[in-house]
Amino acid sequence: MYSKRQLMTAISSHFSSEKTELKLSNSQLCVLCVDDEVSVLKALKRLLRSPHYRIFTACNGHEGLEIASKESIDIIISDMRMPEMDGAEFLSHIAKAYPYTVRILLTGYSDLSSTIAAVNSGKISCYLQKPWNNEELLLTVSQCSEKLILENENRRLVSEIEKKNRSLASLNNSLEEKVKQRTLQIRTTLGKLKSANSVIKNNLNATIRSFYNLISLNPYLGGKSSLIISELCSQIAHKMLDSPKAIKDIQLAGLLCELGMLSMNDEIWNTPIEELSIDLKKIYQSSSQQAYLALSPATPLKDVATIILYQHEVFSGEGCPNHLSADEIPLGSRILSVARDYVYATSGRLHTARLSSQGAIEYLTQRANQQYDPQIVNLLPQVIDVINHNTLAKNERIIAISDITPGMSLSRDVLNSNNILLLPEGHTFNADSLMRLNKFLTADNNPVEIFVLT
Repeated sequence: MYSKRQLMTAISSHFSSEKTELKLSNSQLCVLCVDDEVSVLKALKRLLRSPHYRIFTACNGHEGLEIASKESIDIIISDMRMPEMDGAEFLSHIAKAYPYTVRILLTGYSDLSSTIAAVNSGKISCYLQKPWNNEELLLTVSQCSEKLILENENRRLVSEIEKKNRSLASLNNSLEEKVKQRTLQIRTTLGKLKSANSVIKNNLNATIRSFYNLISLNPYLGGKSSLIISELCSQIAHKMLDSPKAIKDIQLAGLLCELGMLSMNDEIWNTPIEELSIDLKKIYQSSSQQAYLALSPATPLKDVATIILYQHEVFSGEGCPNHLSADEIPLGSRILSVARDYVYATSGRLHTARLSSQGAIEYLTQRANQQYDPQIVNLLPQVIDVINHNTLAKNERIIAISDITPGMSLSRDVLNSNNILLLPEGHTFNADSLMRLNKFLTADNNPVEIFVLT
């Protein structure tokens, strides 16, 4: 069993997160206690005395409804048996008028039928039997507080995403149908996210998948690069660590490292990172702090959020947000930095020109000791062979249709947007095949990557 001091310490720790940006971060939780016995109200008020709670009391349901109409109540603790209006009826009114409140019922052993009514009509979060156990009641209120914070943050994220979707729709009327389809997909994902609220603490995998889906559904980001970064982080971490949890945290940090990019503008998405202006690059680097804030309410992901927060620190100490250097930077953040920029370099997101796998390794090696941890960079050649990504081989390059000349040979199949084979790997272009391909691509009006041997 927990002592009252232990429970209150835990509650205090929960509310002291310096980065949490919620309704409750700078104010107290408002708790309303309703009971017709003054002694019970005094006992509850004394038990819940804390700088994190603002306590209101009411002697009956009518008085409780009046207080709820004037104050922003977060948690309600109500007795079942009260004159004029019992707890079930009172909580039923509360559930209809204030659906986001957390409702706790105090009931006696003989109140089974009334408790069932309260569950059905009052939609209570939980109930405790009288006389209550102080430690159990404190723990219940603490858990309800955490659930309330998570739900508030989730609603904020939902509101932000829906607002961004509306902005996208107004940017280009010609994309209206695509925006509608995208909005439908996002709303479907949000529906899944909302349904996970009741089990969010005990179902961490569902929370992680929901965050990843938001990245994957973004038309500029997609989820493929996140998956590759995550796998590369995992492979490097296995070479350096024995702790399964630490390895898993680094892998998850790779998967969610682009979460903060959801708040970035189109110019940052459409410009290679090394070609961003100084001001835009600062905004891009601040995405790690945005991701940290978004993940802060999910306390089991605290270590993952920290890895993401420091992913833009550099080995020499000139990075952000805190100018950490060398071993001051968490190992997971150093691994993520190398894995992320390797994938970005080979996918064209770091520079306009995509680098081959070897070219990306050479690029990172040149910046070891300055930007990257040299020990991690040296591990890259040992792990990249197991990563299934679309890097350029040493003997191939991507070419525009206008730059193809007869005699060039394909290093990969040419597929249209529906994955129909147009020309096979190994085909050598002649004037006729070049004309036919050009004609088809003009009619199809969808971009196609053409890989040729150098």
